[in-house]
Amino acid sequence: MTPKNEIEKLKADCLELEEQVKLLVITELRLRRTQAELIQSKEQIEDYSKTLEQKVEERTNRLNEAVKDLEAFAYGISHDLRAPIRHIDGFVKLMYSKIPQPDKSITDYYNKITASVNRMSVMIDSLLSFSRLGRREPAIKSIDLNSLVREVIDDFKPDIEKRKIKWIITPLPEILGDYHLIKAVYENLIANAIKYTSNKEEAVIEIGSDVNSKSVVELYVKDNGAGFDMAYSDKLFGVFQRLHSADHFEGIGIGLANVKQIIAKHKGSIRAEGKVNEGAAFYMTFPKK
Repeated sequence: MTPKNEIEKLKADCLELEEQVKLLVITELRLRRTQAELIQSKEQIEDYSKTLEQKVEERTNRLNEAVKDLEAFAYGISHDLRAPIRHIDGFVKLMYSKIPQPDKSITDYYNKITASVNRMSVMIDSLLSFSRLGRREPAIKSIDLNSLVREVIDDFKPDIEKRKIKWIITPLPEILGDYHLIKAVYENLIANAIKYTSNKEEAVIEIGSDVNSKSVVELYVKDNGAGFDMAYSDKLFGVFQRLHSADHFEGIGIGLANVKQIIAKHKGSIRAEGKVNEGAAFYMTFPKK
């Protein structure tokens, strides 16, 4: 190869190298621009995340304050209503005592007023208990559910000694919770099972658990009583909500609301299944830890 050809080839190589250097420079500039954009995007995301967290915290605080205000309002109203109810009850009894020989219609009116006053008193007391429960923090410890359930059933024995009830109780696990609150849960659920099987010749009440899950314990209370229509199941756990007439089954409809509130305090959940005249089942889940 002649020197002239070598110079031409070297020139061509230099030009190619120059083009590659330009391409590298352009690529590096693009990478730097992309990197800057990524950093900016990351900073924007972090800022947005902080803003979002702050907004969530603010809204949570406002919601907690609203709940506290509502609980305080319910407690105050319930407390203030007790005095007028006592006055009505007292004045009605005093008025009735001053009637020398009340006829049947007057006596009927008196009995209806007295029954309504008593029912209102029970509702007010229940609402007060519900409000207090909302502000109570559970004292968590290990609970032996077997002895707790036996204790609850023993408490009901004087009321059901003339009833024919078949109890099906399988071994129950230990759970973490507030003993008195969990006892209140079983008192409500077992009381409901006893009440809504009162029309059965032989009541069957089943209490047990399913511990197959690794994260939660599922407990249940089942009966073969009046049951309910699943179309109205969303009303079961509301305050003063009832699916059965007071003429058939007494009660004011706050027991299951208390149950739901207690279970929620234990980070658990409750659901109900039922069929009219075929019974009801209540399933509770509690975290194992």
